[in-house]
Amino acid sequence: MIGVGKVKQYTNVLDKPLSKGKQEVSLSAFAFLFSELVQYNQTQVDNIAELERRLEDAGYGVGVRVLELLCHRDKGNRRETRLLGILSFVHSTVWKVLFGKVADSLEKGTEHEDEYMISEKELLVNRFISIPKDMGTFNCGAFVAGIVRGVLDSAGFPATVSAHFVPMEGQQRPRTTILIKFAEEDGNLAQREREICAKNAAFMWIYFRRKCGPALLSFQGRVVLFSARTNGLSAARMRERDLHIMC
Repeated sequence: MIGVGKVKQYTNVLDKPLSKGKQEVSLSAFAFLFSELVQYNQTQVDNIAELERRLEDAGYGVGVRVLELLCHRDKGNRRETRLLGILSFVHSTVWKVLFGKVADSLEKGTEHEDEYMISEKELLVNRFISIPKDMGTFNCGAFVAGIVRGVLDSAGFPATVSAHFVPMEGQQRPRTTILIKFAEEDGNLAQREREICAKNAAFMWIYFRRKCGPALLSFQGRVVLFSARTNGLSAARMRERDLHIMC
């Protein structure tokens, strides 16, 4: 008699593991569906700005769900709490899940401290798009800008996100830049980062105090960690900001 292994039964669909499923979809099917989305919204508006806003709103819902899915499936329901962490998450993890590759670049704006840019040489939603002259600077990247805004907003980093064409020398088609400007009501980002770092440093100090019995000494702006268990310096001298980054 051949034994048959037991198949685990789930009484609730919510108890089933969330598998990754197929990692690819038909590009032609996506292009057709996205074309229908654009054409439908085009019949509902009177100007280009309104059309881009509707595409951004459509992408926003996708971004909210993408963050929820990735945090639950890959990060154990943990979300990024640091600014650079969430930007790197969007630039790498989110982009790779949506477009099969990491974004070409992530840069900080030179004119404003609270501006960041994600650039893509050939954004998928613009790859097969031919824009009529009467539609001016219409950019289907507004849909992707909405996805980015949805991810950031759900992660607790409200921002204004927009898509722009940037001409490239020697290239017929411009690249697409997703401009991220964090909302003023979110407060001073630098101050927020310092507060998070201070909390992490405090937790780190308490942990070492309980586990190793060290003494944290501050001398001329540097933090030195001594531990009795290692008979001397257990961590290299580091500036306070470096300690924050390690936390």
